Formats: sequence, C-alpha cells, structure tokens
Amino acid sequence: MTDSAQLTLAQAEFKDNSCPNGWNGGAILLQQSSTLTVTGGMVVEGNSCRQSGGGMQVTDQGRFIVAANAQVTFNLNYAVNDGGALMLSVGGTAQFGAGSTATFRFDTADGNGGAVYMTNTASMVLSKASIGRNSAILRGGALG
Repeated sequence: MTDSAQLTLAQAEFKDNSCPNGWNGGAILLQQSSTLTVTGGMVVEGNSCRQSGGGMQVTDQGRFIVAANAQVTFNLNYAVNDGGALMLSVGGTAQFGAGSTATFRFDTADGNGGAVYMTNTASMVLSKASIGRNSAILRGGALG
C-alpha cells in the first residue's frame, strides 16, 4: 500500500505469499503514509521476501494499527536480510491497542531481528506480546 492508502480489516489471513523478485514485505508493504488497521484478528504466516520484512514491512511513515483487544499472529515468516516477521523503518510505526495481543513464533532472518527489526526512527507499542522460537543469524533472535 502506498500514497496514503487506508485499509481496515476485521479478520484476515495472509499465508504463503512471497516477493522473490521484489524487495520488502513478503505479504504486506505499508509505505508513504499508508495505514492498515486491524479490528479483530490477523494471521501472517509462511511468507517470505528477498530483503526485509518477511511477513510485513512498515516504512516511510506507514502505520500498522491494531485495535483494542484484537489479536495478530506472525508465524513461520522468513526474510533474507532483516525482520523475519516484521520490519519497521524510516518512521514506520506499529501500535497495538490496549488489551491487544501480538504473537511472534518461528520467524527467521538471515540478518538481524528474527521476529522484529527496527531502524531509522521506527516505533512500536505493544500491549501484550508472546515472542518465542524466533532466530536471526546476526543479531537479535527476537528483536533487533
């Protein structure tokens, strides 16, 4: 999503997607002030990309918003570089509302941040999180 696009999802699954000839965001790429809002639940599973953000990349002031009491699960995502599940960069934000749950399991990166990698003024706010069995070759098996 780009150019201030906005999407709201009540329930969604993003499974087994890839961008082998692209760069970032195996299932979802949010950039240039675009916003994805999840109000119920979302599963991001088995996705991969050639660079960063195996499941999702949020960059260039993009915003990922999870509503109160919603649940988001990242599972079995892979990035060749950084952020096996989620890459946040260049002012990208992820905000999980009160009572929401983020789960990161079995995500991998050949670079940094097996589950999540953050750089260049990115930010993330978590309410409840379960982060386990993620791995990175360089730094931050869970968070880098």
